Amino acid sequence: MTGTRWPALLLLAGLAAVPLVAEALPPAGPAPGTPPPGMVAIPAGRFQMGVADDEGDSPQHEVELSAFFLDTREVTCAEYQRFCAATERELPTFWGMEEFHCGPGFKEHPVVGVSWSDAQAYARWVGKRLPTEAEWEYAARGGLAEANYATGDSLNGELANYAKTNPRGTRPVGSYAPNPYGLYDMTGNVVEWTADFYDWDYYRESPPLNPAGPAIGKFRAIRGGGWFTGPGCCGLDFRNGLRGNWRDFNVGFRCAADPPGAKPVSVRAEDGVVVYADLHLAGPDRGLPLVVLFHQARASAQAEYGVIVPKLLAAGYHVLAVDQRSGGTHFGGTNRTAAALGGAELGYCAAYPDLVAALRYAEAAGLRGKRAVLGSSYSAALVLRLAVEEADAVDAVIACSPASGPPMAGCEPGEWIPQVKQPCLVMRPANEMARDSVREQLAACKDAGLRTFVAEEGVHGASLLDPARCADAEASWRVVLDFLAEAFAPEAETP
Repeated sequence: MTGTRWPALLLLAGLAAVPLVAEALPPAGPAPGTPPPGMVAIPAGRFQMGVADDEGDSPQHEVELSAFFLDTREVTCAEYQRFCAATERELPTFWGMEEFHCGPGFKEHPVVGVSWSDAQAYARWVGKRLPTEAEWEYAARGGLAEANYATGDSLNGELANYAKTNPRGTRPVGSYAPNPYGLYDMTGNVVEWTADFYDWDYYRESPPLNPAGPAIGKFRAIRGGGWFTGPGCCGLDFRNGLRGNWRDFNVGFRCAADPPGAKPVSVRAEDGVVVYADLHLAGPDRGLPLVVLFHQARASAQAEYGVIVPKLLAAGYHVLAVDQRSGGTHFGGTNRTAAALGGAELGYCAAYPDLVAALRYAEAAGLRGKRAVLGSSYSAALVLRLAVEEADAVDAVIACSPASGPPMAGCEPGEWIPQVKQPCLVMRPANEMARDSVREQLAACKDAGLRTFVAEEGVHGASLLDPARCADAEASWRVVLDFLAEAFAPEAETP
């Protein structure tokens, strides 16, 4: 559907959509393995999200997604009731109201009257999450590039449950034929909450790889059309938003989950540069602590941190390993952010927006646990600045061999060291202590109350944690893991 998008409270209205001829999407990538019960594996692939020539909130743009899992059906009243009984959460707003098919008498109907926060809490309880807008639309299309609906090019009461279906009201989940991916009710029955904030202009700035939506917003995105929705608002490209605390008789949800392994992601920095990274999850709970890794000069996240990430995962920490624009092929591998910029030589200070963007990605992706940032060499200097300027988003800092001197003109660490208030560990190898500037820097850190560590057998930057480059990496690891355990410890309750 092209043209104007109406405010959220007009969700229930709709104009007739012009049927399109559905074309197949490009060949999808491999499926992510065996999905959990009740879910289907959605293969990796690219697709055109939105609609061509749209002047509203859905301009078409290419998106690439990694494989993921998605519930085949919407969450039912029976499933949600079990959650409420187990967690003592309040039952849905319309519970027990027969006209909305919500309550114990409608066990297999989709639950309605739940807010975004309710849906998010349920997803966490079952070890899942809500799908992003991009995941939702890609899965709903089921391999059909230009389909108007999950049912294909047309919509009627025999294909889906929407405003023109009689009698009115929700149907038991799975009452209609699934789409080609095996998903039921992606069009109709209930509108579905997604993980993302809703922003009218987001599609115009969305990064191309596994976008997580805006970092902040007033509304949460809803997709799909429900039993009270007209055909025009059931279109797969139709977007809308509701406040996260809104409970509606036409809105429910389904859950998504991530397969094991690293997930490549992207986020757009404030200056428009697309920053690439890899998200490694230690488990399904997105409330676990997060360590954000920034590499040293001419390097990449995968090359510098390939052997470091598993150690952090084993300690129970999520990891976001970032490719900054000031990077390259040092240590091997490819820096995707730098490669997308044509490999242009950029100053070290120019990478600072990439560090800020990584924090914004963490917020958008719902990584809500405490956060530590770890920098290596030039990025060690930048994380000190980040801790000061983004104090509310950074809980701890590890700076490995913070760079200084002429290459750091404009972002020297000396300006920021006295202002860091979070727990901070500054690390150096003993062979760097011969330089006056290094000794002076560590003295300034001690004066500011920051923790310091000199590795007797260390090497420059975060390489002092890599046993292939540092003979006594374990000594440095003991210091780092003890520091993180202390920084991430639950805060003591006030008597």
